[in-house]
Amino acid sequence: MKYLNFTLDQFWMRWKKEYLLELREGHRYHSTGVCGEQINVGDVVVVYDSDKHRGFWKLGVVEQLIVGRDNESRGAVVRVHKKGHKSTLLKRPVQRLYPIEMNCQNDSSTVDSTGNQTDSDTSIEGNNQANTTSGVEMNREVELELIEDSIP
Repeated sequence: MKYLNFTLDQFWMRWKKEYLLELREGHRYHSTGVCGEQINVGDVVVVYDSDKHRGFWKLGVVEQLIVGRDNESRGAVVRVHKKGHKSTLLKRPVQRLYPIEMNCQNDSSTVDSTGNQTDSDTSIEGNNQANTTSGVEMNREVELELIEDSIP
């Protein structure tokens, strides 16, 4: 009976140490964040707040990433704007930050006053029309300008 208990204990210890840890590590490295997106500096994110309804969560811009010992992003410093107040910096874990579909990275293209996007390398010469963007891309640019204007 002692041998059976010893063998069973060894099995459970080995199962905990090897199999369960392997599952956790595999899950950790296969998931790169919310919806498969990695949060970067300059990203516009929605900041989770347990006291408020989802529609009233704050928008913020990631100012700095907090990196763990394994060189993975564990948290971020986010700049949020309050009505009538200066912007404040919040430290939040990446699990509580939800990136929205826009980046603050500038590329070689610009948006003129008519809402058309022109690219310095690829303008259409034949009919003198600039490349146009979809409504979603134009909305991203407008939202980005509003957020940048609201943050001093």
